Amino acid sequence: MKKYIRIVLPVFLVLTFPLAFFAPVKAAEILSEEKNVSIDENVSDDLYLSGETISVNAEVDGDLFVSGGQITLNNYVSGNVYISGGTIRINGNISGNLFCAGGQIDIDGNISRSAYIGGGTLTIDGNIGEDLNVGAGVITLNGNVTDDVRIGAGTATVNSQTIGGDLMLGTGTPAISDETEVGGDTILDLGDSQADKVNIKPDFTGLRGKSALSIILSLTRRTAVMLGWILVGWLLFKFAPVKSRRITDLLAAGSSSLKSFLVGCGSFLSLIIIIPIAILLAILGIGQPLVQLLSSLFVIAITIASIYVSTAIIKTLIRFFTKKKYDKYVEPMILGVIIFQLIGWIPCCLGLTVKIILTVWGFGAIIITKWEAVSKAKK
Repeated sequence: MKKYIRIVLPVFLVLTFPLAFFAPVKAAEILSEEKNVSIDENVSDDLYLSGETISVNAEVDGDLFVSGGQITLNNYVSGNVYISGGTIRINGNISGNLFCAGGQIDIDGNISRSAYIGGGTLTIDGNIGEDLNVGAGVITLNGNVTDDVRIGAGTATVNSQTIGGDLMLGTGTPAISDETEVGGDTILDLGDSQADKVNIKPDFTGLRGKSALSIILSLTRRTAVMLGWILVGWLLFKFAPVKSRRITDLLAAGSSSLKSFLVGCGSFLSLIIIIPIAILLAILGIGQPLVQLLSSLFVIAITIASIYVSTAIIKTLIRFFTKKKYDKYVEPMILGVIIFQLIGWIPCCLGLTVKIILTVWGFGAIIITKWEAVSKAKK
């Protein structure tokens, strides 16, 4: 499980980090290279700060980027927050996502969307509106989380009243309060020879001990997500039928499967080089519009990749069992999306691993199809 957390958590951070560049381009407030920085007047713009000691006491109507030694956020931020520092304390509420890395991190404010945190010692007393993804030495989670919780830590203590989605812990010393209600699956790895040292009993079903209401709410949420994916798939094949069918047919061709997967893997590995360059260009302002465009296209591509893969697999199975040519796409897409989402319900991290592999495969097919289209256009 620890190995799984170390692999999956960076994947989540890589896939979600491009969101940092989604904010509209505008003249931002920039205050840097100051030893002590204090923001006491409201800022109606994006704000960039660096210094040894930083205090944000006023509201920020935009995204907040902070790097420093000791950082305190005492007021409301309407956008995303990106913080790196030694000691970090967040008392204000954040309407967007939180991306945070530090030594000592204390979060009392509420995060309306998701939080992605890496640190030495982490305490979360505020509530998280979507997902919580953490890599830390020691973490204490006291606030509630609406969706999934993924934690890789040396010591993890969970005192939340409710966690709406799955709870995944990779830690040698976990402790979960008896009053914590988990709406999805509880997936734990107690580490080697640690199972007799913890005060909890792992529940891999995600259903035992749960109230009927929590089970119904969890199933309703997952069903709604599934219907949303089906709607996106229908729109793709309705309004972009030629490209969608071309990508699906490439995935369904057995001779191209390995090529698509290798291209997908290579594309993700290239992010190790691309992301630092993109951050530098965005900070300098020279390539910010280009970074925003490429980041948007990347997120869209990995979003629709699973739809094309699901459709291709079902079409291949239908042709295999019927021994006939099958030219329909929407019906296989619906069945494929349902199966793809159900795969994510498989416990012990197997489901998520399969979904990541399939998404990488589909992403590679999108890259190949687009490359071939550009090459033909040049000719």
